[in-house]
Amino acid sequence: MSYSIVWFKRDLRLHDHTALDYAARQGLPVLC
Repeated sequence: MSYSIVWFKRDLRLHDHTALDYAARQGLPVLC
C-alpha cells in the first residue's frame, strides 16, 4: 500500500501548508 508522508519541521499550520494540501489531494493515506 502506498502512503504520502508529510514532515512538519517548525510550522504546524494546516491552512496554507502546500505539501500537506498536495498529499491530501493524491487520494492516499497521509502520515504526518
